[in-house]
Amino acid sequence: MDISYSCGPGSNNKDYPDIIRSISLEPDYARRVFGGRSNNVIRAINANGDSMKGTIDPEDLVFIDISVKYFDGDGVYAFTYGSTSHIKRLQMVKNTLTVISDNPAYANWSIEKEDEDQMHINGKVIINWPMRLVRFA
Repeated sequence: MDISYSCGPGSNNKDYPDIIRSISLEPDYARRVFGGRSNNVIRAINANGDSMKGTIDPEDLVFIDISVKYFDGDGVYAFTYGSTSHIKRLQMVKNTLTVISDNPAYANWSIEKEDEDQMHINGKVIINWPMRLVRFA
């Protein structure tokens, strides 16, 4: 995806470079991991920020199902609110959408009914692939 999502205060997406174009997986493994979803609806991005730490750590590779453009129940979503893009846990509480950071150092916030037009769900996070790098040289 040529967009950056923040697990933090949000990313402003001016000229974000699309560096990795594809990741190859064995077909049987990909079917198991992605639940049979078409590769046309799956995008991989690196998460920045630590607001989802414990669930999604900084630089983890996050796979998003971009066919989900609506809130389809509690879960972790990639979305844009105003001009910033986020990866956060969304939960509907009565008529208010609560935006949850899994890292307790960050406060939750809400999107009220009258502000829904500022929010666009870009996909639902389906997999987090931890990218714990160990350097030897």
